[in-house]
Amino acid sequence: MLRLATEVISHYKPCGEERHYGYPDHPFVEWRDFLLHRTKESGKIIQGVLPGENHRFVHTLVAGLPQRNIKYLLHGDCGVHNFVFTENGTLTGIIDPDPVVGEPLYDLIYAFCSSPDRLTVHTILPALEKFEPEMTGEYDLNREVLLGLYFRIAICIRHHPKDLDKYTEAWTYWLDRVR
Repeated sequence: MLRLATEVISHYKPCGEERHYGYPDHPFVEWRDFLLHRTKESGKIIQGVLPGENHRFVHTLVAGLPQRNIKYLLHGDCGVHNFVFTENGTLTGIIDPDPVVGEPLYDLIYAFCSSPDRLTVHTILPALEKFEPEMTGEYDLNREVLLGLYFRIAICIRHHPKDLDKYTEAWTYWLDRVR
């Protein structure tokens, strides 16, 4: 996580104000609107996996996100499944982008949540601390990670159902940090 933050994401450059958030072929005026769209799509897949109050909480969480006006061109599918390493374990590339205009925190949390292993604050915090303030603005890490986990649980159900128990365990861990 630390190398991804320092060697890749911290080098992202801001987009111009004329760019909209989200995917190029499905733009949104506000970042919050893009996240709400992702939340609704994920909720359709997750439905019975999490209790109803969790779904309502996620919608409230997205609605309450501060407007930070942070626009960067992101990888958009920045998960470990798209990382390329050398034989000695050095990250040399990230393949298969799904470009999104948004906040760099999105790519870091996407990468963090892309594996069900070590989904604790101690894993992500050192990487996040390497970001310059203009890349994150004001944020609540616990809530941002919960949102990333919500999206990931939907992906897990579709593509990696064997990992669902680990993701729901991580969901409980991060939800307890918010309560």
